[in-house]
Amino acid sequence: MVKHFQNVLKKGNLGEEITNGMKKGDRKCMQFVTAVIGEKVVLNCTNHTLEVIIAVFWKFDNKEGSNCSFAWRAEGNMSSSKCELTGITLFRKDLHIFPAELSHTGNYTCRYDYNRGHECVEYNLTVTDNASKGWVFLAVIISAAVGGLLLLLLIGYGIRVKFKQRRKPQSENQAWAMQSLQPAAPASNTVLPDDDERVQIPPDSYFIVNSWYGYLR
Repeated sequence: MVKHFQNVLKKGNLGEEITNGMKKGDRKCMQFVTAVIGEKVVLNCTNHTLEVIIAVFWKFDNKEGSNCSFAWRAEGNMSSSKCELTGITLFRKDLHIFPAELSHTGNYTCRYDYNRGHECVEYNLTVTDNASKGWVFLAVIISAAVGGLLLLLLIGYGIRVKFKQRRKPQSENQAWAMQSLQPAAPASNTVLPDDDERVQIPPDSYFIVNSWYGYLR
């Protein structure tokens, strides 16, 4: 294994070594990572086995045609790199990208070897600028605010309808009570006598009434 690693480093075909290993039915799972310009990104070559890692190979490809290859061997802590871009560093088995740039957007593949075979891990890194991320954040904030406002309006409307439903029976009872306290109006069929038809009491009658009233006293 050590001789094979040294031959790979001498030939400089790290990317080809990783590609050939992936054709053998490796267990892969694409992981999507998003970063902003200037941030630090760490891509871990996670060991999914209980085996001890002997060597690690990294490969990077982007749409602009830039190719990067890295290799690390556990014995002697030996590493090698071949990359046209700056800001990408291999630290043991993990790949560190700082500061992140738009040119770092692409696919990263890690292959780690152990005594009985090898496994691969894939990443898809997308680097965006601050402006685009700010607009996305602003859109999320506005959507949340609008949703919260609509929720408050619905709650207020529900409380108002509930209050009206509870207040309506009380208003009807109060109106019935006030109506019962009012004096009854005279019947419409009652006929009052006219002034000419009323009984006229003679003036002498007042003297007689007063006399009887004084006698009774």
